[in-house]
Amino acid sequence: MAEAIWNDLAGSNWQIVSAGTQPAGFVHPMAVDVLRELGIATEELASKSLEPFANERFDWLITVCDGAAEACPTFASAQHRLHWPTDDPALARGLPREQLVTFRRVRDELRWRIRNFLSSLQDAHNSPRLAMDRDTIEDAQRLIRLALAEDLGNPPLDATSAALVPNHARVTAALVARSGGVISGTEIGAWVAQAVGDIAWSPLVRDGDRLRPLETIGVLRGSGRGILAAERTFLNFLGRMCGVATLTRHFVDLTAGTLAKVYDTRKTIPGWRRLDKYAVRCGGGWNHRLGLHDAILIKDNHLVWLRKENESTQTYISRAVANARQWVSSNRAQLLNGDRTVVQIEVDRLDQLDGALEQRPDMILLDNFELPELRIAVERRNQSGLPVELEASGGVTLNTIAAIAATGVDRISVGALTHSAPNLDVALDWELPTTSH
Repeated sequence: MAEAIWNDLAGSNWQIVSAGTQPAGFVHPMAVDVLRELGIATEELASKSLEPFANERFDWLITVCDGAAEACPTFASAQHRLHWPTDDPALARGLPREQLVTFRRVRDELRWRIRNFLSSLQDAHNSPRLAMDRDTIEDAQRLIRLALAEDLGNPPLDATSAALVPNHARVTAALVARSGGVISGTEIGAWVAQAVGDIAWSPLVRDGDRLRPLETIGVLRGSGRGILAAERTFLNFLGRMCGVATLTRHFVDLTAGTLAKVYDTRKTIPGWRRLDKYAVRCGGGWNHRLGLHDAILIKDNHLVWLRKENESTQTYISRAVANARQWVSSNRAQLLNGDRTVVQIEVDRLDQLDGALEQRPDMILLDNFELPELRIAVERRNQSGLPVELEASGGVTLNTIAAIAATGVDRISVGALTHSAPNLDVALDWELPTTSH
């Protein structure tokens, strides 16, 4: 499996040979099956002995099971040697579908090690990676505590597991994506494990990675009761966050080749806003304002209080932006972003656009504009030469976003990213222990 995975990830940049100290003489059919699940080529695979390669020169020698680490020849020509302790999936017990759980888990543990190894050689770790900030982490940990309390009560109790699962039971279980998508929330696993106790979480993917169907997200090891107590919380968090990231990626992919960036809105689950917005970033989207406190967005309900009788549209729109700019300047000390606080105004008609442009807001939100109107708005902004971003909003769907992006707008806000994202189908697959209970 390691040979096939390495070739899939590295292509022609490497020459890979796999061989064994005690080759079986055939490639295990389940190894072939789980490799093909991820679209990894298996046609050239064969069971091979180490002996024909004893005099070959290798840059790297990597052993993947403890027996090989002890019995493998030194291969003095190898410049570097690594040992990756890996379970032998051929020892898996149970029905074929239960054995496949182990083969998939070992496949994806190897894939994780190889990806990290190749990335380290390419110095890829110097590139920025998605990570939650402190406030998002605090929100996540608070929600985890609430979720576990809902499930386990006070004092904590899983009655079914207490009745049926021995307290000493130690197990391995894999969190698997039943369908393809985008991963978000891998850090959640560690915090759930910590909150429950006596279980450990090992992620096999990074936030923002695209998941293939039946790919392992991570592995839980430890107390059987503990894993059962944590299972629903794991699945609820990962399903929700991966669902938001996956839907966001669908929208983002449809804007490829345009200038438009896809933004979220405040239409999030109460208490989940930071997690929802983090998941949007994992899917390649961008975050609009976090809340009412960190940016100004002048909407029609604000204009009601400002508009005077018989006053032209251009006049009151222009005054609204000017007043907002002045307020920001006078109150910058209490604002999160000070003088850099974004000022945006929403318009729903073209006759409001000129008044808005006149005061040079940072952004103008074009609410429920038809495609021809969007194109006219972009043309007017471009002719003005003003550095004002235009954002399309209102009823954006997967069927309409490509055409909207093609009008030349800079931003497209999509409430559906967070208010209509279906959960990704994620499941916890249990492995039977290799020895009897």
